[in-house]
Amino acid sequence: MPGHFLTSAFVGALLLLSPAGAASQSATVESPNGPVLFICEHGTVKSLMAKLLFERYAAEAGLNVRAVSRGSAVEPAVPEWMRANLRGDGFALGSWTPQPLKPEDLHVARYVASFDLPASVSSAASVPRMQWDSLPAASRDYADSRDAIALRVHRLVDSLVAVSRTVDWSAIDVAIGRAGVVQPGEVHRYNFPRGDLTVTVASPKGDVRLRPSLALGGWIAMHAMKGGDTLMAMGDLVLTEREIEPVISALQAEGVLDVDTAGIARALGRTGRVNGGVYQISVPRSETIRDGEMPIPPAMGLGTAINFQPTGGGKAAITGDFVQLASEVNPVIRALRAAGIDVTSVHNHMLADEPRLFFMHFWANEDAVTLARGLRTALDLTNTARPSP
Repeated sequence: MPGHFLTSAFVGALLLLSPAGAASQSATVESPNGPVLFICEHGTVKSLMAKLLFERYAAEAGLNVRAVSRGSAVEPAVPEWMRANLRGDGFALGSWTPQPLKPEDLHVARYVASFDLPASVSSAASVPRMQWDSLPAASRDYADSRDAIALRVHRLVDSLVAVSRTVDWSAIDVAIGRAGVVQPGEVHRYNFPRGDLTVTVASPKGDVRLRPSLALGGWIAMHAMKGGDTLMAMGDLVLTEREIEPVISALQAEGVLDVDTAGIARALGRTGRVNGGVYQISVPRSETIRDGEMPIPPAMGLGTAINFQPTGGGKAAITGDFVQLASEVNPVIRALRAAGIDVTSVHNHMLADEPRLFFMHFWANEDAVTLARGLRTALDLTNTARPSP
């Protein structure tokens, strides 16, 4: 298969699950494989109590989540008074021994709760962190300490159950056509390596054939929002040039990109790219711009930049920078104002540019394709590279 010109399309959206995405309330809840990490100084009292209570409440709720206890300055054994109190609550430690906190504990955890420790102890974790400070000391009043920890653990278990039970991840796996990989923080990631393509990067030092895992991997990450009936999705799709139009059209048809990028491209006569949920178009000028004797590449901010951010119902907020000669400024202003587009500033970027350039910022929030037509009228008044017929 010949090599391909590729692009990377970033997509971000809120997706609503259909009723088929809801799981039975009576079923055991399957959850990501990372444990909940509890940390206290010695790893023998509060973090241990939280671990044991969490496992008890999770089992009662049918939540398949592990918990671990770690100490930042771990003691070698659980005090006998603590063992006695735990036995009274029905917890048998057996041969369990305290464990020191290690960097990998923070990397694999799905949530982190620490007791009376500096925030720096758990700062390496990339998942939600909770500071459970100033709770009663178990050595003075075990029951008060246990009850205060139990209240917080109960809330944590309830929140995990609420998310896990209302999102049927197995149904989403089936819909996407592959199993997701669970990441810290309740994120499900779906990978789409382009193994169907043969892509070669030409180089004077020798051509390199790319493997899909190096630079040809599309992905989508999903996270359940509060309440569990809405998902936040974000990702990156690796596409060939001929795939861009049909893929964007399919995303728009399903409400993922709520702006008609194909219509915008037709109106402007130029295609753009999706970056962070914003459709971006860059239009270089035709002449060579110099600073003194040095030519300046258009990519160094000398092309007209146009950005469309969807705002719902086919509308988009637009902003950007028209790059113009002095003779073009007033005609462009008139064209933009006639199209309902506000001009927000006109200024210079350089001191010794030749020809002298003026940069004009603009703003509007209306129907995206209508705005694109107005922008096209203004673009045609500048000496920019003409679009292909």
